[in-house]
Amino acid sequence: MNSQDSADLKTLENFITVLEYYDTKFDSNRKRQTVTCPFHDDSSPSLSLVFEDKGWFNCFGCGAGGNIFTFVALQEGLDCKKDFPKVLAKTRRICGINRRSI
Repeated sequence: MNSQDSADLKTLENFITVLEYYDTKFDSNRKRQTVTCPFHDDSSPSLSLVFEDKGWFNCFGCGAGGNIFTFVALQEGLDCKKDFPKVLAKTRRICGINRRSI
């Protein structure tokens, strides 16, 4: 696996696919790309998605943050660094991407 393999997954469309897979609730104004944080008891959307150049998320309520792989790792109870091959494979499955198409 090269760095381009994982970089190709870091798109807004793929992140939205991951959020929907985990039933994360979107703010009614999707243009803001703010969602209810699944990592704490969140009564109003506090997790922001930022995709200008890097593709990351940040929760202003609990401090959770990272990229699409961090999100999947947190949801699956995995360590993103130690378990990265598992996290990458799970992210690919969720996004419907097989290795050969990257």
